[in-house]
Amino acid sequence: MQKTLLAGLIGVAVIIGAGAYFYALRTHPVPAEFEAVVSTQAPPQESAREVPPGYKEYKNGRFGFSLLYPEGMSVKEVMETATSHSIAFHMPQGAAFQIFVVAYADTQITDERFRMDVPSGVRKNTREIAIDGVPAVAFESESGDIGETQEIWFIKNGYLFEVTTYRPLADDLSAIMQTWKFIR
Repeated sequence: MQKTLLAGLIGVAVIIGAGAYFYALRTHPVPAEFEAVVSTQAPPQESAREVPPGYKEYKNGRFGFSLLYPEGMSVKEVMETATSHSIAFHMPQGAAFQIFVVAYADTQITDERFRMDVPSGVRKNTREIAIDGVPAVAFESESGDIGETQEIWFIKNGYLFEVTTYRPLADDLSAIMQTWKFIR
């Protein structure tokens, strides 16, 4: 009798859980930007700011920011996991930077999070900066895949933003990051 009652309760719990899951999917569909590859070029959008000749504006409504980038760059967005997203900017001759965005509940970047995202553990020449008024940290690091890097990390609206480029392109990245604007 107890086994039958237990099996019945488990069955009811599974049915309720499955119903809640499918209801959530129906009422909160997966956003288009979380498809495997959203776009290989940022769609043209109207801008509320002056875009100088030779530049384009990239806007991301989901993560609430825009920035200006050289018009020769291509943009590719990729869903990394259900809670993370990458936006890569590339020039034909190889110059590039990437913005990695991940849902993040903490208000500070922990050493644990750093070790998770930078397996080399290298973080040197650290300095505090601001991105559109938001506190950020800039530092040099190393990646087994691409070598020496320049990175800028900051938290805004429940997301951790990790912006990375090759170290020789640090000045170029700095100029681009000065155009970063939060749009929400």
